[in-house]
Amino acid sequence: MIATTLCGVALLSAFGPWGAYGSSERAQTRRFREILAAHRIQIPRATGSATGASVPLADRRELSAIIRYLNTAHGPSSVARLLEMPGDTVLAWRDDTTNGGYEQLERHALERLGLVYVARWATAEGQSIWLALNSPKPIPIAGFELLRPINLPPATHLAAGADTIALLPNVGFDSVVVTRNRDTLLVLDVQAAVRAEAADWADPSKRMLSDPIVVEGEAGAVAVRLVLETAGGQLIGRELTVTSVSGFVLIRGLEPER
Repeated sequence: MIATTLCGVALLSAFGPWGAYGSSERAQTRRFREILAAHRIQIPRATGSATGASVPLADRRELSAIIRYLNTAHGPSSVARLLEMPGDTVLAWRDDTTNGGYEQLERHALERLGLVYVARWATAEGQSIWLALNSPKPIPIAGFELLRPINLPPATHLAAGADTIALLPNVGFDSVVVTRNRDTLLVLDVQAAVRAEAADWADPSKRMLSDPIVVEGEAGAVAVRLVLETAGGQLIGRELTVTSVSGFVLIRGLEPER
């Protein structure tokens, strides 16, 4: 009986309303309200929205991170309590498929306060966007010897037969340098390819890709093709800066393993 009681006390201490789990939620809620108060922003009533305020990027980044944490660690109900919103409304935000459904709950939460959401990978002032393939498409592999999934950045290193192939996003991620055993083979202009495919990126309804974005090049007998299914970035005015991509890499012309 004593052991069972102590176990129950331990669980309540960790996960109960006054445990570490509950304390973390309260601490994040308190910090969120402190930032709003510093900028004289009040949480609006359920039927209204706050007017826009001039809030520095650093503070909007922290507000965005708190919303992400509460949603991930404590669920949509925690965000509903924070914003004094009906739970059904916050669930509808979560289920919004605009921009591929990426962080839509968090985006709606900040917009309700009249603020622009800052995505977790955003590095500059501007509007965060997310391009995604609207449905899976078959990848033509004829003539290629290697197919691997990729997420850039960070750098990707592939063992391919007797070779080591690396895909190295350069500073600013305007291109990807492809090396073979540390020697540069070619440079793929990812920024230009994504911008060309996303000519209507300012319209949220145009952020679903009907086909993958293909970036390819050749160096001697070696050919490298990137088949990109998602791309994230920052829209500043009418200029798009790509910050991340994912999809597949296909390679041919490699040395066979001896």
